[in-house]
Amino acid sequence: MEDLFPYLRNKYTLTFLGFLIWLSFFDRNDFITTSSYRQKLNELKTQKEYFEEEIEKKQSLSPRSSNQSRKSRKVRSRKVFHEKR
Repeated sequence: MEDLFPYLRNKYTLTFLGFLIWLSFFDRNDFITTSSYRQKLNELKTQKEYFEEEIEKKQSLSPRSSNQSRKSRKVRSRKVFHEKR
């Protein structure tokens, strides 16, 4: 303990320790907040991957349904056109 005492009395060491404590607890971007931001970011990335997969599934189904709806519209328009004649 006596070996550490001169180092703890050094103004540079005290400044460094004060700066480290300030960054650890009082700063806006302290370690606790940064870790919670990282955790939230990881959650959002997994949600993004999930939703991108869902969008791809929906888009893969979409051309079939839109093609069918085009065909049905075409048939209905022909039917209406023929009824009017």
